[in-house]
Amino acid sequence: MDANEISGYLAKGLTWLSVGGGGYMVSLVGLGLAHALSQEINSQTELEQVVNQEVSKLGLDRSKIKARFGENGIDYVVKKADKHLLNIGGSIVSTRATVRHELYHILKGDTEHKSFLRTIFLEEPRACVYGLFKLKL
Repeated sequence: MDANEISGYLAKGLTWLSVGGGGYMVSLVGLGLAHALSQEINSQTELEQVVNQEVSKLGLDRSKIKARFGENGIDYVVKKADKHLLNIGGSIVSTRATVRHELYHILKGDTEHKSFLRTIFLEEPRACVYGLFKLKL
């Protein structure tokens, strides 16, 4: 095998990797944007009601989850000691589907892992699917 043949295979491989990876990322972003079609949350009171309903559906311990509305426009969940902080930022995608998405991270123990590849290829896709379709993967 000469250098030209090797570089040809490498170019084809990188092309397919970029097409596949690009398609994957577009679909992941699309799932995230679809969250905006769910019931919007506009206050701390609404957030508490939705969290109570969704926590009971997942069988999580509500006493170990602190819900906070309207902090910096970002939706996330983090583990602090033996509790989780669920922040729903008050943006256009602060919805019931987003709450389900973040609670699913708690259910699956995703707040315990710090691997970028695990997050992108396992944790985020399955949380997106549960957030939108309530399918447990």
